[in-house]
Amino acid sequence: MRTPYIFLAFIALICAVACSYDQLPEPTVSDSCDTLQPTYNDGIEELLERTCAYEGCHITGFSSGDFTSYSSTTPFIQSIENRSLDRLDMPPNYAPEGKPKSLTEEEKELLECWISNGFPEN
Repeated sequence: MRTPYIFLAFIALICAVACSYDQLPEPTVSDSCDTLQPTYNDGIEELLERTCAYEGCHITGFSSGDFTSYSSTTPFIQSIENRSLDRLDMPPNYAPEGKPKSLTEEEKELLECWISNGFPEN
């Protein structure tokens, strides 16, 4: 009769221990950011328009950020600058037909360098 309870207690203990070590690594900045110096006007604006700022996503009036201009993009970027872009899960895999379902490694690197350089406009 006690065997099921002991088994359940053992499983609960394993789950508790396993979850206590579940931590994400701190985001790192690529070494290429020393030479890659993107600005909003030179690369980032086009990237955001193509991957983020379209109907039903990050446009004027969208609840989680407006990426249609530098001044409306920077408050959102400031709020996420200490998090890894991999953890943002954007663009969403349900993006409309013709829109990317994920960022390429090069696009992520460009955004990470822009953010780590203080997201310059020009």
